[in-house]
Amino acid sequence: VEMAQQRQWGPAMEQFQQSLVLATNAADSAQALGNLGGVFFNEGAFELAFPCYVQSIQLDSLQADTWSNLGILWTEMGQRSPTADDRGVRWQGAESFLRHAVELNPQHYQAHLGLANLYQHQGRRELAEAERRLLAGLRPGQILVPYTQPEEKPHE
Repeated sequence: VEMAQQRQWGPAMEQFQQSLVLATNAADSAQALGNLGGVFFNEGAFELAFPCYVQSIQLDSLQADTWSNLGILWTEMGQRSPTADDRGVRWQGAESFLRHAVELNPQHYQAHLGLANLYQHQGRRELAEAERRLLAGLRPGQILVPYTQPEEKPHE
């Protein structure tokens, strides 16, 4: 975990793969798979992160962190989607995964932040703002700046 916190993805991946090999129960395997998915996600290898998160959830479906990470992954995949139909499907899945994380842990900061960002991307500003207000209550004293997309500059 320390290597991942320091963003040393290669050593972190080796560490989590070794943890998976050494895991003696489903909970440890689920944790290792979730962590490995996080490394793949941060490396931009979404196609490798997805099965790690799914396998982790299959082993332990009560991990709010993994559900949240899966939702954030699908949000990102939707943003990169070349078609509106695929984007809509991805974002619908992302919302479902993030909401499930919140059901498991109503105070899950990352899941609420994921929902706020998803709603912003979808143009659902009222819902995005509602999630931001929830976030402010989860971390009192923190000032949240609303997300705004960069302004497009006219072509000259």
